[in-house]
Amino acid sequence: MAVPPTSTRLKSEISLNRAFVSLSEEVLLAWVLTQQGLEKLGDRLFSAYGFSSAQFNTLMILWDYRRRPIMLSDLSRMLLVNAASAGALVDRMVRQGLVERRRDPRDGRAVRLTLTEQGVRTLEKVKTPYYRLLPKVFAGVKSSEKRLLLGLLERMRDGLASLEERSR
Repeated sequence: MAVPPTSTRLKSEISLNRAFVSLSEEVLLAWVLTQQGLEKLGDRLFSAYGFSSAQFNTLMILWDYRRRPIMLSDLSRMLLVNAASAGALVDRMVRQGLVERRRDPRDGRAVRLTLTEQGVRTLEKVKTPYYRLLPKVFAGVKSSEKRLLLGLLERMRDGLASLEERSR
C-alpha cells in the first residue's frame, strides 16, 4: 500500500481543512502531533506504575544526581517548569514515598532532593519497559536519520534561543 505524501497524510491526521500556509507550518504541526503521541504513549506506560511522565522524569533526574542531591530550583530548570510546578510535583512524590527532602549539611537553609529506597525500586521497575519501548518508537528510522534529526532540533533550539535573547 502506498503511503500518501506527508502533507496529505498530516492534513488527514489533524483534520486540516485547508492547505498549509508554509512548509514551516507543516513541519511544526507534524512535530506537535508527534509530541502529543509521545506524551500519550508515556502517560499510558507510566500510569501502569501509578505515576506520570513528569514523575518518571523526576525519578530519572534524581537517579542521575544520586551522588549529589539537587535543589528544587535545579530540578525545575531540568524539568523545564517553574518552581511552583516542580514544588507541587515533589510534594506529591514525597507523599508517595518516592522522594525525600533533606537539609544541606553545609547550608541549613538549603533543601536537597533525593530518591528514597522506594523511589529507586519504582524507577528500576519502570526503566526496563521504558528502554524496551524506545526502539519500537524509532522502528524504521536509521541511525543516520536520528543523528540528522538531533542536528536539526539543535539548530531549531539555537533559533529559539536567539529569538528569546532578542525579545529581552
